[in-house]
Amino acid sequence: MAAPTLGELALKARLIRGRELEDTLRFQRQGYAEGDFRRLGELLVAYGYCSRPAVRKLLHRQGLTIVECVLCSTRYNGLGYEGRAECLRCGRGLRPSAPGASLVVEDSIACGSSERALRVLEELHQRNPRLDRYEIRGEVGRGGMGVIYKAYEPRLKRTVALKFMHPGGALSPEDAERFRREAQAVASLRHPHIVQALAIEQAQGLTYMAMDFVAGVAMEVLTNQGALSVEEIVAVAVKIARGLHHAHEAGVIHRDVKPANIVIDRALHPYLVDFGVAKQSRDRNLSLTSEGEVLGSLAYMAPEYVAKGRSALDRRCDVYGLGVVLYESLTQGLLPYGDPDDDELIHRLVSDPATPLLQAHPAAPPELAKIVDRAIAKDPARRHQTAEELALDLDSWLRTGKGIPEPADDVFARTSSGEAEDLLLGYERRARSQRGGYLAWGSSAALLIATSVCAAGWIYSSASARSDVKVLKNRLGLAELRAARALQQSGDPQGALSALNAALELLGPTLEPARRAELLSERALLHERLGDEASAAADRAAAAR
Repeated sequence: MAAPTLGELALKARLIRGRELEDTLRFQRQGYAEGDFRRLGELLVAYGYCSRPAVRKLLHRQGLTIVECVLCSTRYNGLGYEGRAECLRCGRGLRPSAPGASLVVEDSIACGSSERALRVLEELHQRNPRLDRYEIRGEVGRGGMGVIYKAYEPRLKRTVALKFMHPGGALSPEDAERFRREAQAVASLRHPHIVQALAIEQAQGLTYMAMDFVAGVAMEVLTNQGALSVEEIVAVAVKIARGLHHAHEAGVIHRDVKPANIVIDRALHPYLVDFGVAKQSRDRNLSLTSEGEVLGSLAYMAPEYVAKGRSALDRRCDVYGLGVVLYESLTQGLLPYGDPDDDELIHRLVSDPATPLLQAHPAAPPELAKIVDRAIAKDPARRHQTAEELALDLDSWLRTGKGIPEPADDVFARTSSGEAEDLLLGYERRARSQRGGYLAWGSSAALLIATSVCAAGWIYSSASARSDVKVLKNRLGLAELRAARALQQSGDPQGALSALNAALELLGPTLEPARRAELLSERALLHERLGDEASAAADRAAAAR
């Protein structure tokens, strides 16, 4: 026998009359036609027919308790909740939400594993509204730009996110174009740290974007509660920086990099989300803002963008935004220009210097503070010029900041020959060049690295020195990556390929799988540019493994 519906229980309890229920159900169906998939309980409260505590009592008669995560505050309809259950997003414990709290939930979940509980859960899911091939599970988030729902696609047995613009309201031509532009921007990107757009779809007169559903938590939630260590914060920033670099290389500037737009899953795998105000820098026709208008979140906007508008917008604005994310995360809530709600914030952004990280947070690691301060420099020329450059600095700090000695200070201090040191220092001087200096030596970079490593290996024959050689190889590998980036920018794909091959050889054992796959994909593109289709196919196959 099917469990009674919420409407049936409300009638039986005489909380509403039949006409009131019919009106509410009609409004609900009308909302479905406009992309507004609110649940009946929410509407009963919205139209003043029931109080939230009364709706909770009705849900309890269905065996449901609205529970929320103790960490990320995600809410669920918990079936058979008896005091113990885990959040699907972050794995932390669930507790009953307050009687007067919102009734909006992301999904219905079984808090027990009995067959009966699972059957009831399936029945509840079957009652959920449908949109074409999708079953709407619940609401993930709602804001000024639209609403995102969690949905399930039974045919492919996958969970997705569906994004609608302004459900229940008229969509202006500018909003519609911005929505289309976001879909175009995200769909053009393929990166392990950017949420993937699946398609722009139309059904029942609605236009919406289907995206991968990320079962994770916004970075701002984790850092505000001190749930991430300094090393974890930096590791997340490295991955997001590389995602940004990928977007920039594709001509897409995010414009709204902030902790709320970085989602981190339970494996600490971060994703950059919400390209709703992104700008495709290679197509001026897609820009919807006037020369002086800015879009994004003020506290994370680069000073030159605030002062000059769109004419100052480039990839360094996203570098600035990520620098502020690091600053805020490391200080647990402080910002380089102070209170974001202060009316004077715009003036400070344009006229005043940023508060150095060490001044705001004296316990911050000094070398890391230098990197962050450079990323948020008021003068864009003094910042990291690319997100990849920021990623390399942060990655280098991560490797050296965990007790690995700096080669120039420790490795060479015990040598009886300066040959290896001379090679390394000369190599790094060339690797720091951001212009044509790479052209003179890029094609022979692999030979130089081999010579350096052989020299180091000859100098250190003891077991205690083998770890120092690893540090040297890592240092040289990071320099090779910088070389590859510069060679690509200067139009030398052959030199870039040589440098990238050397980097993969040197960094191979230390690369995490996602990073290795990213570099292999990059190498495949270089092979394509050079007309070597067989090598490109082999790289793509290796990256997929």
